[in-house]
Amino acid sequence: MTTPDQLKQYVRDVPDYPQKGIIFRDITPLLGDKNIFREVVDLMSRAWTQNPPDLVAAIEARGFIPGAAIAVWLAGTNSGQGLFDRLRRGWDEKRRALDQRRRAWEQDRRAEEQARRQAAQEADRKPASVPIT
Repeated sequence: MTTPDQLKQYVRDVPDYPQKGIIFRDITPLLGDKNIFREVVDLMSRAWTQNPPDLVAAIEARGFIPGAAIAVWLAGTNSGQGLFDRLRRGWDEKRRALDQRRRAWEQDRRAEEQARRQAAQEADRKPASVPIT
């Protein structure tokens, strides 16, 4: 596990940006390493593991990226199962339901086609009507 001091190497200082006298903290290197970003999210989320908040408000550009990841992390922790696992299960259920509907539709279509063929065969066997004069 990386310590918070070690994580500082992934935050780059940009002096005098956006104006003279301000040091901009660029987290792009941190975002570029998925393992380090995961550690940051884990470290930032631990404080709320036992009592997760109802909402996560993440302000401005450097806040909303980790804020969204923290919200997902806490949603998975709060429920006892991962959020993505729950989403995947929900999708699998919907896909099974759609597959079941598709199979029922195909079965109905085959039955209708068979009924049309039978009707056509019966029509061919009936004698042609002859007008009475």
